[in-house]
Parts: sequence; C-alpha cells; structure tokens
Amino acid sequence: MKLSVNLVVHGLNAVVSEALQLAENAGITRKSAYDVLQESVVAAPFVKYKRAAFLDESEPVAMSLNLVHKDLALIAALAARVGSPAPVTASVVRAVGDAVDAGMGAFDMAALSRRKGSPTR
Repeated sequence: MKLSVNLVVHGLNAVVSEALQLAENAGITRKSAYDVLQESVVAAPFVKYKRAAFLDESEPVAMSLNLVHKDLALIAALAARVGSPAPVTASVVRAVGDAVDAGMGAFDMAALSRRKGSPTR
C-alpha cells in the first residue's frame, strides 16, 4: 500500500510541475499559478504542503528526486510483477529519470517543475 500511496504523491508532483511550467510558459507567474492550484479543486494536502518548495528553490530538501526515482523503480517493478498496467508510472519514471540524469537527483522533488522542457513526455 505504501507504494500505491507514493505513486499518487509522485504523480501529483509530476503533474503540478507540468502545470506550473505550462502556466509560466503562457505568461502567468509561478506564484499566481500556484495560488490558483492551491485554491482550486486540485488543492490536495500535497499541493498545500509543497507550496514553499515549488515557489522557492532554496527550501530544504524534504524528499530528493533520487529517492523519488528509487520509489518509482519499486512501484514499476511491483506493477510488472502483479500484471498491473502502469502507463502513468512509466511517464513519471521517464521524467524523474531525465531530471536525475541531468544532475538534479539531490534536489527536492519540487525541482522537477524547474527542469527545462516538459517534465513528462
């Protein structure tokens, strides 16, 4: 169950990262975009909890992208072992793997939102 919960957390992190990049590329400030996310229907506790990390890259690391990558490998392995389709997981694995490969592994998971290009492909 822990891996299932972490899958939701890591998926939320990836989609919030992508949403922030989309908003910023459309000319909306990161803070304004986050304000809307936090006050909208998507305002899960994770969104409120990670606000500081998404808005200020100098915030302390709560969970590194290296640890996220490790979790995602465990999640993908479990999904394969039990025959559970995991296309969203595969997309998040690629995004986080690309960030780790780019030297961002020690950064907080919210740093995925600062990776150039779309965090998910």
